[in-house]
Amino acid sequence: MKVANWRECSQEAWDLDIVGIWYGAWTAKDWSDACLNDLKNPRSFLEALPDQQKLGNEFNLSVTTVKKFEAITPNDWVVVFLEKGQIGLARVSGGLKSKINHPLNHYYDNGSWETFKYREIVEKKKFFISELPDAFRLLKAQGRANVHQFRGMREHVRLLAKHPDTASVRSTLGKLSFDELIDFLGDAAWESVCTAYLIIEYGFVPTGLKTGSTLAVFDIVGKSMPNGEFIFGQCKKSPNSVEIPRDFSESLNLIPGKKLSFFFAFGGCHGENPASANIIRKEEILSWIQTEKGRIYSQFLLGD
Repeated sequence: MKVANWRECSQEAWDLDIVGIWYGAWTAKDWSDACLNDLKNPRSFLEALPDQQKLGNEFNLSVTTVKKFEAITPNDWVVVFLEKGQIGLARVSGGLKSKINHPLNHYYDNGSWETFKYREIVEKKKFFISELPDAFRLLKAQGRANVHQFRGMREHVRLLAKHPDTASVRSTLGKLSFDELIDFLGDAAWESVCTAYLIIEYGFVPTGLKTGSTLAVFDIVGKSMPNGEFIFGQCKKSPNSVEIPRDFSESLNLIPGKKLSFFFAFGGCHGENPASANIIRKEEILSWIQTEKGRIYSQFLLGD
């Protein structure tokens, strides 16, 4: 909940038991009147309002966002990112509201303003991100729109919705087998596990490139400590067997000198195997997790 590209109001709204949007000077009643006038295109009605025109013709009035916000049902959970590294979940109650003197109305120096349109929230609960597995840190980056419906990390949100606090979430995740946990946490978690394996077992250090989506062919690029051998890795999270890409093999052949290469395939792999590549499947990682170092890492993965 950010207005004028700088004023962040999520925590303020949460403390007032509301969530909302701005998008102009129009009020909740104006929106109702606009929909009665032309449900398919309420924009023209709203843009013609004198208070709205004070904002200027270049002002963005997103009718689509307003419709998404109004369409949230009492059965849905809304997710809000709060101060102190917390995620808030709540349910909405009632329809669209606004007030002339609401504390979250935003005023500009030229005398124009934006009216905060809001809905009340109930059943509030909060989770500290630092107490959850690190994969939950990706939730905030999933959508850039003011009203975003989760797709890729829907199960992460669903898990939060089912539990009252972080202890309960971690207890549920702790009962999963390691492969079930990785399957739940997603592609980024598999890449993280693979990188951790290389760090712990081969002294891997990155050398100028981040892990994941690094290059077209390699997800992991770096060297080993202390001897400086090149290390190259590719990660595939598919639950099914995947074919080793030809460009992976060809790229390795083009790299001179001593090197270590790894193809991490969660569900296994088939096809031509480069002679120099180490194939690491889910089964190999599960065996590694039973080692002393692996057990410690699995606890870290759960956020312990």
